[in-house]
Amino acid sequence: MAVRRLNPKSLSFLSLLLLFSIASAKVFFEERFEGFMLIAIVNGDGWENRWVKSDWKKDENMAGRWR
Repeated sequence: MAVRRLNPKSLSFLSLLLLFSIASAKVFFEERFEGFMLIAIVNGDGWENRWVKSDWKKDENMAGRWR
């Protein structure tokens, strides 16, 4: 069985086609933080003021005595 070789024009065309297909990506999800950061800077509060302290899995003193 003979191996068919690509000529240089088709090889360069396929290379460019592959390059453009990789470079043309679509963004499905996007996050923007401009308004959030502006509000945080103006009000002077960061994430510390909005943080909610969790009490899940807190110490229940059931481990016993340390010896």
